[in-house]
Amino acid sequence: MPNLEEFKATARTNIEAKKTSNGGDGLYKTVDNVRMEFADEDYEQAILDNATQNFEDQEYSYIDARRMDYAPIEDQLDMQYKDLLNDTTTWKDHIAQVKLDNPKP
Repeated sequence: MPNLEEFKATARTNIEAKKTSNGGDGLYKTVDNVRMEFADEDYEQAILDNATQNFEDQEYSYIDARRMDYAPIEDQLDMQYKDLLNDTTTWKDHIAQVKLDNPKP
């Protein structure tokens, strides 16, 4: 899996391509409804922001996927109660399946 520095290199390449794709005119931002060309530090911040977002998506996207797959807490508590009464493993099986389907990187 790529590390943050590799994501920065990719972001730099992509942003430089955008910068030159419009005839070398540069990139722009809007501040207080005024269109301004990116300064050098804006490019560096855009690269860092893009790389950080991609890195965090890679590292932590499994958390949101698990949240979506877990049964509501009320249902999980019901599973645990029924497991205790019936000597079953429904809740453990559910949790294991969610973790299997959405592995931690």
